[in-house]
Amino acid sequence: QLELYAVVALSIQWAVFFLHGLPRRSEALYDLSGSATHLAVVVASLVSEQRVRSPRQILCAVASIVWLTRLGTFLYVRITKDAKDERFDSLKKSGITFMGAWTIQALWVLLIQTPVLLVNDTDDNIPSSAIDALAAAGWIVGFCTEFLADVQKFTFRADPANRH
Repeated sequence: QLELYAVVALSIQWAVFFLHGLPRRSEALYDLSGSATHLAVVVASLVSEQRVRSPRQILCAVASIVWLTRLGTFLYVRITKDAKDERFDSLKKSGITFMGAWTIQALWVLLIQTPVLLVNDTDDNIPSSAIDALAAAGWIVGFCTEFLADVQKFTFRADPANRH
């Protein structure tokens, strides 16, 4: 099924690139399209086969969706506030190199979502255990740490005294 998810990811990234990114030489929708791609791939993994999903599969998918929503929102707010991301300036000079960034993002989505995709592509009939609870707790700690780091970064960057 990984081929299906690759097609989904590349289709979304290239569609946004060709419809918005390339014509406008804009990265404004780059992060938002990344989050949409994460969401589409996770949802595709849940609905690709007619089967009852286990609590583990649902928890992994929900955790991924919560994470991608938070990250995508943060990044979209940041690009909206900043108006542009200077890291894209040199890439936008060539359509091919600019497209490369969107292609790499599709591959990044697949890499990041591979654990969720593999969990969702198996018949999961193993009962939940303490290991699942420990993994969920680890995810919560990581999520909260990432959230706090982004809040601190946003606050730091908002202070004009920290601009150079």
